[in-house]
Amino acid sequence: MTINDILNEARKSGQSEDFVRWLAFCLQWECEYEADGLTIRTENVPGDSGGKTFAGIDQASHPCFPYDRPHTFDVVCAYLQDGWKPMHASEIGFPAGAVAANFAVNMGVGAAVQLLQEALDAQTHVTIDGKLGPATLGAVRGVDLKRLAHDIDAAADARYRRIAYSHPVDRKFLKGWLARDAALERWWLQLAT
Repeated sequence: MTINDILNEARKSGQSEDFVRWLAFCLQWECEYEADGLTIRTENVPGDSGGKTFAGIDQASHPCFPYDRPHTFDVVCAYLQDGWKPMHASEIGFPAGAVAANFAVNMGVGAAVQLLQEALDAQTHVTIDGKLGPATLGAVRGVDLKRLAHDIDAAADARYRRIAYSHPVDRKFLKGWLARDAALERWWLQLAT
């Protein structure tokens, strides 16, 4: 299975082009490959609490995922369920919705909602409670989505630094986390112009 196979499945299943572009970005960062550089392989990184992982889908969060014989549709569904839909990425709009969904995949939905709320609070008042309800979604409608996307990314960088400081065992991941965040910002800036 390749990234293109997964993206074709997303299109075939009727997903929006915003979702497909976001999924392509995520998979670039989430996948490990066989020697051919194209075929995605299952990995199990020592020290990663997620355990067995395929295309960024880890066993700790997805114990029923078919790691030995994954199907492209399984991958698309996992990204829809873990990031895009719970973050209401289509409703929020590009680029802020895609940026928030990225952090739902990386940190979990609750943490991603808090990042969204922290970033929103810089432009308008919103309660930072980690719950994505009507008040938060309503607040999004009145803000600059490019600034919001940038502020979510900045809040995530700060959170990653706090994690690395508080949990020395995770410091080895900080450089990669920050590199992905920088690439995320370059990605959406290129598409938003």
